[in-house]
Amino acid sequence: MLRAYRIRLPNAGIVSILTQQSDITGKELSELIISQHRSSIEDKERVLVRPPSSTLPPSVIDNNEKVELDHPDDILEFWRNPSIIRVEIAASEKQLAVGSREMGLDLSAPLFHVIPMFMKAYNYGANEPFVFKYIEAPDSSSSDYGMKYLNTNFALAQQKGTSKSKIGTLVIFPSQYFMRISYTQASEGCVLEGVLRKRSRNEKGTSKKKRIFVIKDNVMFYYSSKEDKQPCGFILLEYFTARLETENSTSGKQTSSPIILESTNQDFVFKNNEYILVPAEEGPSSQDWFDKIQDRCCPGGDTRVFGVHLKPLYDRYTGEADTNPIPLVIRKTINWIDIHGLEVEGIFRLSGTISDIEYHKGEFDKGKDVQFTSETDPHTVAGLLKLYLRGLPEPLITYNLYESFLSPFDKSEDKAVLLPQIIELITKLPSKNQLVLKYLCEFLGRVKQFDKTNKMTTNNLSIVFGPNILKQHPKHYEPMKAITDNSRINQLTTILIDENVVLFKEVGTANWEPKPVATLVPRMTPRLSESSGSLVSKSPYSSMPLDKVIKESVLLRKGKNKWKETLAQLTRQKIIFIYSGKNSKEFIELSGYSVGNSQEKPHCFVISKGTSIEYLCAIDSSDLKEWTTSLSQVLSDLSAPDLDLNSPSRRSSGLPADQQEIFQLKKILAEETRLRESLQKQVEILKIQVEQSESW
Repeated sequence: MLRAYRIRLPNAGIVSILTQQSDITGKELSELIISQHRSSIEDKERVLVRPPSSTLPPSVIDNNEKVELDHPDDILEFWRNPSIIRVEIAASEKQLAVGSREMGLDLSAPLFHVIPMFMKAYNYGANEPFVFKYIEAPDSSSSDYGMKYLNTNFALAQQKGTSKSKIGTLVIFPSQYFMRISYTQASEGCVLEGVLRKRSRNEKGTSKKKRIFVIKDNVMFYYSSKEDKQPCGFILLEYFTARLETENSTSGKQTSSPIILESTNQDFVFKNNEYILVPAEEGPSSQDWFDKIQDRCCPGGDTRVFGVHLKPLYDRYTGEADTNPIPLVIRKTINWIDIHGLEVEGIFRLSGTISDIEYHKGEFDKGKDVQFTSETDPHTVAGLLKLYLRGLPEPLITYNLYESFLSPFDKSEDKAVLLPQIIELITKLPSKNQLVLKYLCEFLGRVKQFDKTNKMTTNNLSIVFGPNILKQHPKHYEPMKAITDNSRINQLTTILIDENVVLFKEVGTANWEPKPVATLVPRMTPRLSESSGSLVSKSPYSSMPLDKVIKESVLLRKGKNKWKETLAQLTRQKIIFIYSGKNSKEFIELSGYSVGNSQEKPHCFVISKGTSIEYLCAIDSSDLKEWTTSLSQVLSDLSAPDLDLNSPSRRSSGLPADQQEIFQLKKILAEETRLRESLQKQVEILKIQVEQSESW
C-alpha cells in the first residue's frame, strides 16, 4: 500500500514523500527526503519533528522510531537544530496573557518558517497577523517584561538581545494591539518620523492621503494628526519588501523618489498588499526613509538576488551585463574561492555556519557591497554559492530541457557520441544560462584539479552540484523518477565539468564576444603643439625618481597551478611582487613589455614580452583601469626615454632656435620609425598568443 508523508522544507514548501513501507523509521524517511529533494536541502544533518498537538509540544522523531502521525493531514518539519521554547501570548505592550505552553522551533532557521505551525497550534486565521517578541528571562516576575522585537526574517540566534547561553521566552504579539498605540506612544523613542503622502492599493482600489508616519521597532504607524489616540493604520515592515524608485521630473525640478512596499508573506492577509510612500517637501528625504525602512523589511525589493530568475536580474543591470553577465553572487564567491578555497579539504561537501550564510545572503539581497576577507570561512562562501544555485526559480538547465539532457545517457556512454549531442542541447538554453553554466563548470574544473588536497573529485562535485543545475519541474515532480534520475544527472554533470573546454568553446561568441587573450595597447605617438611646436605628450611621471612607487594594490598572479595573492608595486622601471610570508621580492623589468586585457578571469590583464606572458587580476573594474592606464604610461616612457626634451639632462637649449626645431623633428621621425618596427613585432606576438588561446 502506497503511503504519503507531508514534509515542510525551507526552500520548497510542503512536499509529499511516497513510500510503500508501512513501518518506516525516522532515519529511513529522512534518507528518502534527502534523496528526492537534495536540491532544496542544505547538506547538513537534519531531524524529523512531529507537529504539536492541542496539549503537547512538537517532538523529535528518533532515527529508529516508527513514524506515526496523530492525524493523516499532519505536516512534519525537517529541522537542523530543533529546540523547545516557552511561548506566551501578549495581552498588551507590557503584559502577558494568563497561561503559556511549550513549542518548538529550529534555532538555525528564520522565524517565519514556524509561523504556519504556530498559527495551527493557536487557531490563528490568515486575517490575524502577529509578530514575535522576546523576553530574556523566562521566569521574570517584573511587571515590565522588557519585551524585545524579533525580525521573522532571521533565526533566533541571529537576533540582537537574545541569549546564546540559554533560551528565553518567545512572545506572540497579535497585530490588533498596535491599533491601541497613540501618536504620543509611537513617537516616544521612535526611529524616524515625518510626513509622507501615502498611496495604497487593495481590492477596493487606490487611495492617496498625507499622513504622519512614525517608525518604531519593526512597525510603521501612520496618523492623521499628532492628537490621535490610535493610528489610522500600521505596516508590519518585516513582512514587506522595500525598493526605492527614481522619478524623472519633466519640469526640471527635483522630486522625491517614491518608496514601494510590497507584501511577501503568504501566511497572512494584510489590509493592503502594496504601499507607495512619497516624502513631503520638508522633513527627511526619500533616502533617509528608505535606509530606515529597508533595514527592517524582508530582504528583497529591487535589490534581491537570491530566488530571482536570471532574466529580471539582468534587466536590473546597467552596462556591466554587456561585458560580464555573471550574477554578482556567483562572481564574488567563485573569485574568492579561487584565491582562498581551492585547496580546502571538503570544500562544497562540508557545511558552513548557517547564521553566517544567512547574514551574507541578507546583505546581498539588500544590495550591500559584500566583501569577503582572508579570515572568512571557506565553507561559508561555498555554502552561499550552493544556496544561490539551489534557490533559482528555474535551474541553469531549464525545466523544458530536463529530459532532453538526460535521455542521451540511456543510449550510450561513449563520450564521442555524447559530446556532440550535449553541445547541441547547450545552444538551446537561453544565452545568459549558457554563459553562467560555462562560468560555473570552468570553475568546477579548477576545483577538481586540486582533488588530492581538497578531496573533491569530479564525482563528488557532481553529487553536490548536479541537483542544483538540473531538476524536475515542481508541478510535474515524480519522487520515484527523481531517484532513478540521480545516476544520469551525475553522469551529465561529470561530463560538463571534465569536458567544459570542448562543450562551451562556442558559448558567448555570438552575443558576448570575449576579447583576445592579450589585446595590445598601442603606445601614444608624441605630437607637436600647433602653437609652439613643443611636445605635448610629456609623461606625468617624468619628474619622479625611478624607484618611486606609482601604483600599489593587491593583485592575483597566475602561477603554474593556481592564482596567488600578492602585493604589487609599480615603479617607472619595474613591477614588484611581495608575497605574504616571504622575505624576498620578485620583480619584472618592464622594458620591452606590452599591456593588454584578458578574459582569463574577471578584471584580468596581461603584460607580455615575446612568448613570456604574465596574467594578473585586479580587485575590481576601477582598479583594473588604474593598473592598465599606469602601465601604459610607464611602458610608453620606457619605449621613448629621449622624448622628454624638457628634462634638465636632455635639454637642447644650447642649440639655436631653428636647429632646436629640426632636432625635435628628427627625434619624432626616429621615434615613428621605431614605433612602426615595434608594432610589427607586437602583431607577430599577438598571432602567437591567439594561436595559444585557441589551442587552450
